[in-house]
Amino acid sequence: MARQEGSFNSFLKTYEDNLSGEELERYEVKLAQYELANELIELRKAESLTQQALADRTGIGQPEISRIESGQENPTMSTMIRLARGLQVRIGFRDNG
Repeated sequence: MARQEGSFNSFLKTYEDNLSGEELERYEVKLAQYELANELIELRKAESLTQQALADRTGIGQPEISRIESGQENPTMSTMIRLARGLQVRIGFRDNG
């Protein structure tokens, strides 16, 4: 069976449209954590760093970095700033468009 282009995005849009206000807020928080985790992994790998090497640069424990990257932990702003410094990037807001 051929895979339909955009079918997952259509499903996701329908799912989001059917969430209540509170459910949508929880969903958006989890989505932001997932996006943050993926960006952290991409930046770390672009620098050819292991989690341990990033931990050594930042003073943040490797287990904590692992939990952040797996979306199990919601890092504080202080932790995010330390990670950004370790990866030599800046934290900022982006337009969703």
